[in-house]
Amino acid sequence: MSKLHKAMFAFIIVFLSSLFWPALPSIQIVATCVLIAIVVALCLRFQVKTWVFGAMLGFIWASSVGHWYSSWQLPNQYFNQNVIVEANVESLHIQLNTSDQPHGFKNKQVYPQPDNKLFEYKTLILQLNKIGKTRLYHSPRIRLSWFEPEIVFQQGNKVRLLVNIKRPHALANEFGFNRQKWLASKNIVGIGSVRKSPTNSLAQTNHSMRQELVNRLLEYSIQHNLQNIRWILALSFGDRSLFTKTDWKLLQTTGTAHLFAISGLHLGIVSVLFFRLITTLLFLAIIVNSGTHQPHIGPWALVVTIPCCLFYAYLSGFQVPVIRSIITILFIAYLMFYQLHWRPIAVFINLLVCFFILFPLSIIGMSFWFSFGAIFAICFFMWRYPRRDHSIWQAVRQTIAMQLFLSLIMLPLIAINFGVLSSVSALVNLIVMPVVSLLLVPMCLLLVSMMLINNNMLIKPLLTSLDWCFEQLILFMQVFNAAPHASIDVHGISPIAWFIVLITLLLLFLPYWPHRKKIIGALGLAILSQSSAKDHERGSWSVRIFDIGQGLSVLVRQNNQFLLYDTGQSFINGGSLAKTVIAPYFLAQSQNLALASNATLRVPTIDYLINSHMDDDHAGGNGFIFSHYNVTQWLAPVSGCTTNDSFVWGELSLTILWPDKNVSGNNNNHSCVIKIASKNASVLLTGDIEKQAEQTILKKYEGTSVLRSTVLVAAHHGSKTSSTRPFIQAVQPEYVVISSKYYNQWQFPHASVVANLMEVNATIYNTAYDGEVIFKFSNDKLGIQAYRQRWFAPWYMQID
Repeated sequence: MSKLHKAMFAFIIVFLSSLFWPALPSIQIVATCVLIAIVVALCLRFQVKTWVFGAMLGFIWASSVGHWYSSWQLPNQYFNQNVIVEANVESLHIQLNTSDQPHGFKNKQVYPQPDNKLFEYKTLILQLNKIGKTRLYHSPRIRLSWFEPEIVFQQGNKVRLLVNIKRPHALANEFGFNRQKWLASKNIVGIGSVRKSPTNSLAQTNHSMRQELVNRLLEYSIQHNLQNIRWILALSFGDRSLFTKTDWKLLQTTGTAHLFAISGLHLGIVSVLFFRLITTLLFLAIIVNSGTHQPHIGPWALVVTIPCCLFYAYLSGFQVPVIRSIITILFIAYLMFYQLHWRPIAVFINLLVCFFILFPLSIIGMSFWFSFGAIFAICFFMWRYPRRDHSIWQAVRQTIAMQLFLSLIMLPLIAINFGVLSSVSALVNLIVMPVVSLLLVPMCLLLVSMMLINNNMLIKPLLTSLDWCFEQLILFMQVFNAAPHASIDVHGISPIAWFIVLITLLLLFLPYWPHRKKIIGALGLAILSQSSAKDHERGSWSVRIFDIGQGLSVLVRQNNQFLLYDTGQSFINGGSLAKTVIAPYFLAQSQNLALASNATLRVPTIDYLINSHMDDDHAGGNGFIFSHYNVTQWLAPVSGCTTNDSFVWGELSLTILWPDKNVSGNNNNHSCVIKIASKNASVLLTGDIEKQAEQTILKKYEGTSVLRSTVLVAAHHGSKTSSTRPFIQAVQPEYVVISSKYYNQWQFPHASVVANLMEVNATIYNTAYDGEVIFKFSNDKLGIQAYRQRWFAPWYMQID
């Protein structure tokens, strides 16, 4: 390895370590490192100079990127208030409600169509040009939701909108989709919503050529009644937003999502097709004109191939994975044109450094790691199993073997990202990949070419043929989708376990080396220790306050028994936070229990589902919970939650402190107040009770220690109408958790509530800033974990 590549390797390692930095180094530290790097480069002479210099550059670059991302945040005065922005529409999605789907919505991309269907935008990503009176020159990206928009627009339009923007944030829970991480990887610096206003308008209606082609294709689909236009759009323009939930489920189960988009794989296929075609044409032209064979036409064929690949990338909207592939092709073309012979590891290192400089934040998202993993697996296979001859049969055998190897090596990455593995993906990909690569992609390219030259004579038969081909292909995939155990849930297995699995697989495919069996055996034991469930000790229990925004959901667990207090909010589209926040936890625990007992996956049983009251932010997820889990007993102010009722639940006691009797209304003061206690600790759950109820409860239990609790979940999200000074003095909590939404419009928790809590020296946690909070009680020990305060919580998860 040359000195340059040693420095690059050190740069890569240090830059990747920034994924785990809990905080960004100060500007002073970065400036000091710049000086050290200069001194190392110019003055010092020692063997590790190149390593130190590369490491310093990696540290400086990673720090600079983090600070730039922070500086790209919008000015504070524009957050949490209505402001007019001017921006370019980068992408947009809607929810479509049609007569054939009266009970729900479908996720769709916004493309105005010549019919009377009702479109309702859901989310859009804008590149800001101006906010308020401030003109922006770096075009930061924001993500907005818009319900029932007043105007119709398309990708590429310039709009003027009244919006309400917040800092980029998301719910922070141990299980489930990490939206905060996704926002950072997409360089989104603000989220919010569009407000209804007469100022909402189109500033410019210019469309890109890509958008015009998409519109024409949609018009053709309506004219010819094409049933599979969404699949044609996916391969022709990389637009998968017309896919339904059923389509995504099919792709996930069969492991073929990477085939139905314009990705690096497709760009590689297109580059090879164009290169072979142009090489053949140039060869024939030279033979015809000169009658002699010219062996060095490859570099010149590349000169023509590259513009074709750039146009194909343009059709995809220049998505980052496609740009990475373009850079790879350009680099390989450079080596071929100048007949340079570099080792694969040198090419790999140069490309990684290039990617990290051009797309530094992409390492936060999984897209980069899928691309990186696929390229690494292919290079590893070609190094370990080189072709012995150049026969067609040998090429076919190696291609099949490489596809199986790639499917195996990518399993850990898929499991970490999706929590689901496909048992049929290897077989399906062996058949579907050649069909897509050698038939459907060329046909889609030919279709776009005919649309460019307005050759309507060929467009119709091409569309009809593509529609039929996709129909047959989807039917074929549905056969595997319906197979028993085609999809396997692995949410309960930790990412660390899957990383060890990946290392073990790579070691298994290496040539023989000393102590191989011992090391692989040790790794196998490590995998089992990470995958198996760790049973609670006798006398231990936990309380998990989910980060659920402006709502409440608390899960109490002892051994493998569960009590759920409130279920969070529901959504207008029929979804709920119970599905996106609570369900991932239960799925992980079910997987853990199945692994530990070597049993099949079972639906968890919830011993008690208790609703403090029936407001949507407390009971919106009830429907999902009842339809997906076994609920043994349901308690609420309208059903069974009455004062002085006590239950013995395992080693815990449950005591209902309020209300006095079953009530029919839905008043906050009727909230079900419950105390959960062990011998050494207790938790008080208060729902949304306000001052009036608190006063009555205080009078009822005056002169007793019933209200005293170790942990208090603050009433009504920290509203000033609750958590009065006398009530807090009676409870004397050591820890208080406030379940509230980040930048909520009521500015909860109120300053008076915080003052009351500080007066009793309580440690305060707020899910808006701390994320999910977990209390683990074990005999006389107490462990506390706030999701955003974990020692390994990365810098981009921290909220100011």
